[in-house]
Amino acid sequence: MGFHTIITLSYLIPGLYIFVRVWQLFIPRRHILHYILVYGILFAIYPLQNLAGDSGSRIREILGIFSGYLIAFMLYVFLSVLVTDVLLLVNLAFRIVQWDRVKAWKFRRVYFACVLVLSALVVTGGIINFNTIRI
Repeated sequence: MGFHTIITLSYLIPGLYIFVRVWQLFIPRRHILHYILVYGILFAIYPLQNLAGDSGSRIREILGIFSGYLIAFMLYVFLSVLVTDVLLLVNLAFRIVQWDRVKAWKFRRVYFACVLVLSALVVTGGIINFNTIRI
């Protein structure tokens, strides 16, 4: 198995997990098409970066920078969705929060917004930490 195959699978498998679980947990039926389009475009940025012209191309450079941050963001979204599934299993076993409340769309929207904002904040913190010069 080649290096690019491993990298592609390590991007594809968690990406499909995020796609399916976010669809099932957080996306109402009337917004499914919008979700598929936005997620498809965001998910395609990393592979498109590898196909975008010469290695010195400006478009490839911009896509490379954006895809690097996007991969980190997707990693934290993946981990957050995984933690959400574990918490839902714990809640199913011990009934900590009422199931009606968990199924309510208001709760789901707020929780999804928290997942996205926390993931973005962690990536932003990493960017700031990486770009801070220390002597």
